[in-house]
Amino acid sequence: MPELRSFAKRIGLLGLSNLLVTVSNILILPVLTKKLPIDDYGIWIQLIITSTLLSNFLTLALPNSIPRFLAPKKEKNEIQEDFYSLLFFVLAINIVSAFILFVMASTVAAIFFAGNIFVAKMLLPITFFTSLNSLFLVFFLARQNVKKYTLMLLTQTYLNVILVVLVLTNGYGINGAITAYLVSQITVCLLMGSLITRQIGIKLPHFLNLKQYLNFSLPLIPSVLAFWAVNSCDRYVINFFLGVSWVGYYSPGYTLGNLIILFAYPFASLLPASLATYYDENRVDAVQVLLKYSTKYFLVLAVPAATVLCVLSKPILATVTTSNIATYAWFITPFTAISAVLYGLYTITSQVITLEKKTRLIGMIWACAAILNIGVNIVLVPYIGILGAAASTLLSYTFVFIMATYYASKLFRFDFEFDNLIKTICAAAFVAFIITAINPIGVIGILAYCLLGLLVYFGLMVILGAIPRNELNFFMELIGRDKTGRR
Repeated sequence: MPELRSFAKRIGLLGLSNLLVTVSNILILPVLTKKLPIDDYGIWIQLIITSTLLSNFLTLALPNSIPRFLAPKKEKNEIQEDFYSLLFFVLAINIVSAFILFVMASTVAAIFFAGNIFVAKMLLPITFFTSLNSLFLVFFLARQNVKKYTLMLLTQTYLNVILVVLVLTNGYGINGAITAYLVSQITVCLLMGSLITRQIGIKLPHFLNLKQYLNFSLPLIPSVLAFWAVNSCDRYVINFFLGVSWVGYYSPGYTLGNLIILFAYPFASLLPASLATYYDENRVDAVQVLLKYSTKYFLVLAVPAATVLCVLSKPILATVTTSNIATYAWFITPFTAISAVLYGLYTITSQVITLEKKTRLIGMIWACAAILNIGVNIVLVPYIGILGAAASTLLSYTFVFIMATYYASKLFRFDFEFDNLIKTICAAAFVAFIITAINPIGVIGILAYCLLGLLVYFGLMVILGAIPRNELNFFMELIGRDKTGRR
């Protein structure tokens, strides 16, 4: 099927880019945890999640509407009108909000950043450029410019890593690290802005279709904010009850388990635009094929990765952070790894709800999950500490997955191979058993046995028939074509 081949190539490229982004998180983690006091590392985490919250709110979820409406458009003047309408609208909201945040800087510093006013003031420009960057990156995906998206994403990621590492190793501390982070955001924003203007030119918009985008995106705001709450509010609850240092202990274990989301990002990034195009062309068969194989191969990749992270959590954290952090954080990883697998499945099944424009339903699901998450955090964290935060995360993502799958199945049916899931779990469990018995130590040992486990896993999948011969030949042919340059 031509659309499957094209989709698979783009998924592969995005998968590689997200793998490199994930590697960057591992590269920067030792520097952050070893060069910063645990309190300052907690402040760093608070800044990142707070800027993400504000960016999601101040963009009014408009980036989520771009793949749905901008992707199918072909005429340059229509693309210009829609994109610049969104850009100018988001700019206006961010400028007004920046002024408000500046006036409240001392209050924000006292509540979120342990009184560090410099960090509170830097939150303003960081949020501003984070908002613009999210809009620009989604534009590239909507126009199927996956190579430009990948290049800009990796530039932003590794420029940030290089600058932050240089600043911290030269002893400039938390304030220097945050300044370096801002510089990387500004640099990439200017690069993406120049690429987009070169591609579509510049035009003053008339805001003709802004209402259509807002009608789609505004009902998503509760889901976007609720997703942030489910994913991040535990850090605020931990800070309130236990102090900012416990945010520093909790986050590495959370980050490690959350690496599984890297397998979901390519599908979450490409499916909206691809499915919207096929759906609007009434190509239901193509929609069904993409949903079926996206679900299958997400699980093929995510299940073994989550299993290995669960059994190797403590030695990995001891290697990339400190032994003290590993002692407190290793048991967080299994909760977040399973949560990430459930979230990845949600990103695929929820596409059905989005195609039917039932965005209010998504908002309701996430709103309920956020209330559940906050409530469970408040109840559990004071009594069982950061373990309660991890448990609330798993409970919330389980709720989201079950509800989204239930409603999606009522709107649109596509095949799900349960027997393949059982084979995947069995193969992953076998590999995890081997690695646990060997108990690798150190970076080289962990990487070597993970690579060996990967080879054993895929060998078992082929033997068990979870990856049929025709699908294996499809991927081998795909790789072969890319190597030879044929299309």
